[in-house]
Formats: sequence, C-alpha cells, structure tokens
Amino acid sequence: MTRKEAIELAEKKNKLRASYYNFYTDKGWGVASSYDLSIDSSILGSEETAIFIRDFIQKKDGMPKWEKKK
Repeated sequence: MTRKEAIELAEKKNKLRASYYNFYTDKGWGVASSYDLSIDSSILGSEETAIFIRDFIQKKDGMPKWEKKK
C-alpha cells in the first residue's frame, strides 16, 4: 500500500467512524464538548500524558490511587 492509499483509507475510515458516532450518540464527532477529556499530548509528551490520564480517571471515578513508581 502506498502512502497516498494509506492516507485515503484512513480518511475513509474516519468518515465512517464519525458518521457512526454522530448517529448513535446524538453528539458531534470531534466536538470537544462531546468528550470527557481532550489532550494535546505534544505538550506533555507520552509518559506525562499517560500519567495525566491516569490521574484524571482516578479523580473522575473516585478510584483509589495507584502506587507511584519510585
């Protein structure tokens, strides 16, 4: 598969995914208010973004804190 074909396939799949989401949720695909959390991972990097998400889940769901690595 060429790069162009891969991009076209990804775009097609994203359109189908968006259509499905919009129909079944009555929300808008890609609209920030439709999501609990939206993050630009380029700001924190992968590791810190993962920690941020973990902490968000703990606070949102009232889950006990996981042990932090030393």
